[in-house]
Amino acid sequence: MVQLQEATIKAQCKQLRMPVMAAQFSSVAEQAVREKKSHSGYLEALLGAELEVRLAVTTLRAVLNAAIDDRLIEHNPAQGLGRFVKSEKATREATSLKSGEVEQ
Repeated sequence: MVQLQEATIKAQCKQLRMPVMAAQFSSVAEQAVREKKSHSGYLEALLGAELEVRLAVTTLRAVLNAAIDDRLIEHNPAQGLGRFVKSEKATREATSLKSGEVEQ
């Protein structure tokens, strides 16, 4: 049962594009139990970890793009970092609903 829940959570995190949460939810939960944190405390720690990584990636992209603008480097090696792999993005766009379709 626990393995099924963990697999479901990981799949949901992947759909929501929250890779840090998928990787850390279990260890953060164990730490929350040890520290007797509330559900809100657990969620705060988990979301904080996700945001920390996203901020680091955003900062890295900005620095590297500035280096390109200043002609210090030719291309951004972090260009592939992001929310989607190209094939996933194409699939998502092809299967996403238009705003009018959601209401119908």
